[in-house]
Amino acid sequence: MLLNTLPEYLDDEAYAQPAMKALAAMGPHAQPVIPVLDRLIASRHRAAVYLGDVDAEMRADEQLLQLALATRAQITTTPHVTGHRGSRGPSTRTDPYNDQEEHPCAQDQT
Repeated sequence: MLLNTLPEYLDDEAYAQPAMKALAAMGPHAQPVIPVLDRLIASRHRAAVYLGDVDAEMRADEQLLQLALATRAQITTTPHVTGHRGSRGPSTRTDPYNDQEEHPCAQDQT
């Protein structure tokens, strides 16, 4: 059911991030949405974002692209397990699903 519904939100400025986060968490089980992600990635304009600033709109589109690429990688990559749980150590990689990072769409429009 989710695999049929979540792709509808991949280009939505408000719901793309939680939808992609859910798909990434599904890992290989979300393989059926790969063609939808590929179309989104190949698209010149991924989301209809109107922020009143062309640069902010471009940044929002680029962030959506990075999110889509990270989601696709999470779905298609087989988890690499070495040792026991917790043996990977701290990650220095930026988390594309981090809700704490400011998104251009969240800027104050006043």
